[in-house]
Amino acid sequence: MKRRADFKVAVSRGLARRAGYRCSFPGCEAPTIGPSNESPTSSANTGMACHIYAASDGPAARRVSSEMSSTELTSIENGIWMCYRHGKLIDADDCTYTPELLKQWRRMAERRSELRHALGRELTPDDLAAEAFATQTVGLTSPDLMPRVAEVVRDSGMEIIWGKEPALAIRDAAIEIARNALTHGMATEVVITVTAHSVELSDDGALFSPTDLEMAETPRGGAHSMLRLRSSAPNVIVSYIRKEDRNVVTLTSTQNLNKVLAEHPCSTTVYGAPSSVAAAMTFIEERSECGTIFLRPFRGILSYSDLFSLKAGLTARGLTERDIVLVMEAHSEGIRKFLEQEIPNVRMIESR
Repeated sequence: MKRRADFKVAVSRGLARRAGYRCSFPGCEAPTIGPSNESPTSSANTGMACHIYAASDGPAARRVSSEMSSTELTSIENGIWMCYRHGKLIDADDCTYTPELLKQWRRMAERRSELRHALGRELTPDDLAAEAFATQTVGLTSPDLMPRVAEVVRDSGMEIIWGKEPALAIRDAAIEIARNALTHGMATEVVITVTAHSVELSDDGALFSPTDLEMAETPRGGAHSMLRLRSSAPNVIVSYIRKEDRNVVTLTSTQNLNKVLAEHPCSTTVYGAPSSVAAAMTFIEERSECGTIFLRPFRGILSYSDLFSLKAGLTARGLTERDIVLVMEAHSEGIRKFLEQEIPNVRMIESR
């Protein structure tokens, strides 16, 4: 016998209120309530409470869970608030809009509603920079490469959290990196993975880093996409490592870089003393698989003397061509200029 577990009015109203009466679909956020001309106190509702796991187990039902009871299916935890358009869309495509993805969208929508309420205004990417993406892992193939990457960027909430232009620049760069792996690198598999605070592209093709794209003698789409990424998303750091016969490119925001680097295989701490600088040089030499090395100064600060020691160490060991990033706290213009002029292969970024 078919069962039907519809939400009670109180649950639907609760979902709408927790989402601020806005659609939870990333990039939509359409208002779903407004005045109605029926009476001076009437309102028109254009939103709908959607089930994450289906209310019915009939043949047309999507995202069915036979293990959930009627009480669980009708609980507020099993709902997400959508505008009518996107509510119908997620019900028609259960392969794309999985329960795991919808649960993350609800978390993100309610967090945005919470912040708007607390701040009393519309949100900016700066307000959301520390928020987590909707995580997902998707395999990429040539025929559907471009639309799949576009869907991943949209579904992750990246445009909302990192901003529209940075997200689109990342989309363009990801397409070029994946296409390069499949065509020139002869990869049989390219996987894009969105974690809470980063985007990772992994392939089993020939050794090839994003730096190779930028340094190509005859720049094409890949080179232009990487250069555009640097200008459009200055707070996004691109790193590369060859790991277990796979190319792995990671894009991480400076907002959460310290968290990511705490366990990163291409990252180490520098204390400033000569012995620590020497240890950092050994670390760089031993990490030939790392396209980018991250040095994290203890307490986020290095002096001019420390930088002179760093320069001497890199020169003495022939490491002046390696791509090195210092992850530091706020720094003076003088320190920045010193690096540009004296150690051009070392970049500095501010951690937050």
